[in-house]
Amino acid sequence: GKGAAASLLHMESRARLFGHSLHQILIVFPLGLLNTSVGFDVVGLIVRRPLWAEMAYYITVTGVLGGLAAIVAGFVDFRAICKRVFWRG
Repeated sequence: GKGAAASLLHMESRARLFGHSLHQILIVFPLGLLNTSVGFDVVGLIVRRPLWAEMAYYITVTGVLGGLAAIVAGFVDFRAICKRVFWRG
């Protein structure tokens, strides 16, 4: 079988969707949305139209909500790692 170190290095996600880690799927959306909101704010400052700032606000809110979902999925995986590494019995 595998050695002890090899078994600790292999981690299978507990939060999964169609066999893929949910955290890795979800994390890209908040990162992209929060970066996009900065771009919308900059464009709004350049063209001096408040609609761009309003769009940036809603994009930011969506990014934060997506980030919260990614945090939950990541926490599920983190707890599974802690249980395997620190509380093996």
